[in-house]
Amino acid sequence: YDKARVERVLGDDRDLGNALSSLEGRQYPGYKDLMGSWEFRGPGGELRFTLMVDKVQSDPFAAPSRIRVRIPAGVAGFPAEALSTALRRTAVADFVLRRLV
Repeated sequence: YDKARVERVLGDDRDLGNALSSLEGRQYPGYKDLMGSWEFRGPGGELRFTLMVDKVQSDPFAAPSRIRVRIPAGVAGFPAEALSTALRRTAVADFVLRRLV
């Protein structure tokens, strides 16, 4: 995990789409070019979420890729008290994850 590399913003959703298209037919090592952050913005330019590619699978038998999504608190819409302690933040994270899977 290379925190500096992952925190680096590589582009927006269109740039990510172009990067994915350019990988068509390439070998697994080429996918490492996706490592970093990709910002998804709304119609007014406001940040909606950031997709962070932490680790990319190096071959079909390697450990899986690891990604995160960071959503600004104002966009997520959770009340401030729901995020006021570590325990509550863990509960919110658990809730969100269960809704996704």
